[in-house]
Amino acid sequence: MSSLLDIAPARESVPVAGVALEVRSISAADIATLMLRFGDVFELLQGDVARAGETLQPAIAAVIAASVGELGNPEYEAKAAELGIADQAALLAAIKRLTMPRGIRPFVRDLASLGLPVEGALELLEGPIGEEAIPSRASSPAPSSD
Repeated sequence: MSSLLDIAPARESVPVAGVALEVRSISAADIATLMLRFGDVFELLQGDVARAGETLQPAIAAVIAASVGELGNPEYEAKAAELGIADQAALLAAIKRLTMPRGIRPFVRDLASLGLPVEGALELLEGPIGEEAIPSRASSPAPSSD
């Protein structure tokens, strides 16, 4: 029988600038640290878009650094901030798949059920966000022949 010690964090290799970068799921401790540092991101996204942009870039860089085990390391966070948006998006997509395999909404609801302060995130998620808002081809209506 397997034990907890047999489980390794989920990992994925992501091509970035010609290099295969291995990222892992983000731990609860990492998420707590990120929420303490960047907890106002959800509130900002609902209103002050200019200020949200200023806060969002360092938060994205910190998430990427966390996914390689270097959360809080200024060198890693600065390097992650320098990546192009396409590379950042590819890394964030992999991190999301690894950390929240059921999607963003169920993940945030789980956090809320534990009593964590994620009300702003829940409100933001009421509207369409991410791939969960994109209908699958199977459920899309057929084009009209008119």
